[in-house]
Amino acid sequence: MRTIIVGGGLMGATAAHLLARRGAAVEVLDVKRLGNATWAGAGIICPEISAVTDQSYVALAMAAGRYYPELVDRLSNYDLGFGRTAIAKVRMAGEDPTAFNRARDIVYARQSSGTFPTRHTVTEVDPAWLREQHPLLGDAAEALYYPEAARVDGRKLVEALRRDSESHGARWVDALAGRIVVEDHRVVGVETPKGEFFPGDRVIVAAGFWSRDLLTPFGVDLGLTPHRGQIVHLHTAVDGAGQWPILEGLRGHYILSWPDGRVVAGATRETGTGDAPHFTAEGQHQVLEEAFRVAPGLQPAEVREWRLGLRPAAADGRPILGAVPGVEGCWVITGHGPGGLLCGPYSAHLVISAMLDGQEVPAAFSPQRFA
Repeated sequence: MRTIIVGGGLMGATAAHLLARRGAAVEVLDVKRLGNATWAGAGIICPEISAVTDQSYVALAMAAGRYYPELVDRLSNYDLGFGRTAIAKVRMAGEDPTAFNRARDIVYARQSSGTFPTRHTVTEVDPAWLREQHPLLGDAAEALYYPEAARVDGRKLVEALRRDSESHGARWVDALAGRIVVEDHRVVGVETPKGEFFPGDRVIVAAGFWSRDLLTPFGVDLGLTPHRGQIVHLHTAVDGAGQWPILEGLRGHYILSWPDGRVVAGATRETGTGDAPHFTAEGQHQVLEEAFRVAPGLQPAEVREWRLGLRPAAADGRPILGAVPGVEGCWVITGHGPGGLLCGPYSAHLVISAMLDGQEVPAAFSPQRFA
């Protein structure tokens, strides 16, 4: 059987990697375009300290975090930019403690429930001590600290998945999917806008928010909307950046440092922005303002690059994983919002396991809810 994968971002690349390693014939149709969410992701791997309360998503995210070491081990011959690091959620001086207290209560409840691996704990730490760990941190009043987070370079990870899949026989094609071709309610391939046809017995749609356009003709409205995220890459001359913990403020932003002095600050979470991928002065101002509020030591940093991603988000905030109802042989992996880099590889694993082994994808994420 031949599988056509539409989309070569993190989900599509992981699916290709898993299928090819199991001997399946795979073709990936991939077009690089501005707005691809994977290219703009920061790369924070840490579900434990999240303030998300949706238990279905929390369970998925925790399993996804546990899946990463397995994936990294399989790709040990490639540079993924993967490494362990600590993370701290901070309340700055003068900031209302309500949001911090809520986040602390959520994390502690999750921890006491046994969701965490037993050797990992989140603790409150002295802000003065945290400032010794991260010299750019400003005047923090409180901080939660978790020592076992991780970071990964999304672009390097996708490239490694592609190269590994190709080494096992997968074929990547620079082509845009125009429509999924169906006969008698079963997929037979994918056609490009130019009329080129790629035959296949199965199709996996992993094209971010663009996935909706491919499935709408079958009466499946995924309810996907693009949430724009703007993010900046800086460079600091201060030594030791690779050892600094990730910083998270209380406004949904973060600061992530790398050993080469690169510092990633972001990101906006913009809804109602439309499909056009473009930067805004307001968004860039928001990113830098929040970065300087939490880490004023970043102000002299050199601006290296701005990145932008259109994150695919479903109306109910949950990923969309599994078989497309009414279209035999059609599967979908999308809808992770800002959690794509964390949850994407494991989500692809779930879908491939369902496709090849008959395992169940959690009903909370089924496309059936949009049929």
